[in-house]
Amino acid sequence: VRLVPLPDGRAAVDIDKPADLAQAEAILSRAWTRTGAESCASPM
Repeated sequence: VRLVPLPDGRAAVDIDKPADLAQAEAILSRAWTRTGAESCASPM
């Protein structure tokens, strides 16, 4: 799993395999819960 900086200051998640997706979802769900939906990554 790798974060890729975007020109607008956000970051994208580079996922190579299914296990990476599960890890990224777990990390983002913790961040979403802690900071609130409005300050976390936009839904896809």
